[in-house]
Order: sequence, then C-alpha cells, then structure tokens
Amino acid sequence: MTKIAIEQFEFTKYNFGNYRKMKSADTIYKKSLNNIDPSLKTEGMLFSEPPIIRKIGTFRNEFVHNGPWDLRCSVYNTAVDGKPADVIIYSPDMDEIGNIISSGSRNKFYSQANRINIQLPNMIQEATTVLKNTIE
Repeated sequence: MTKIAIEQFEFTKYNFGNYRKMKSADTIYKKSLNNIDPSLKTEGMLFSEPPIIRKIGTFRNEFVHNGPWDLRCSVYNTAVDGKPADVIIYSPDMDEIGNIISSGSRNKFYSQANRINIQLPNMIQEATTVLKNTIE
C-alpha cells in the first residue's frame, strides 16, 4: 500500500521516455511519509497509523527480530470437568497505541491476560476496515 500511495502521488513527476528508478523503491510503511496524498493521513486511514496497525507492526517486528514472544511460548489446553475447553495463547501486555509494555530492560508482561487467539479475528477485521477505507 505504501508503494502504491507514493507512486500515485509522484506519478506526474515521471518521464516515461526512459526507465528510471521508481520513487517508492527504498520506502517502507511509516506514519511520517511526506510524499503521499494528505487525505490518506486522515483518521481511519492506514497512514494515520491507527492503533491496530501499530499493534500488528509490533507483533510482526517482535516475531521477526526477536523470535516468538517467549523462549518457551506455551499453548494452554484447558479442560472443564475433564472435557477439553478453550485453547489459550497469551500475548504480551500492550499499551493503548500498540506498543509492548516494558519496564527498564524487562518486557513481556502478561498481567492483562491478552489471548492472541481471541484477539486475532477482531484485529484482522479492524485492519481490513482500515485498508478498505484507504483504498476507497
């Protein structure tokens, strides 16, 4: 989406008489982009960086750069009266804008009892709405 937004905004600056490097070549998603249409930065759009987009980015960066949330990430299978019940996969505590809560050099607290397997469907739906708003 970032590359499309930049190319759409920079389109009139191209000379198609020869092949040149595209304006979006070395660009990744970030809130502070200046070379996109300002309307894409209004609330509810991708480039206003809604909390859900920040949260997804935080999960992605944590997993890619630091591995799973925990060295021994656990999936808990619960039971009620000896019969299988919920599956629980805890995710780290996050603040209201989608950053993992830390204290000094420690992070990954679980006091909020966030369950990624419960949160994920709503996260996907919310992110899809943001993308749809941006595309329209």
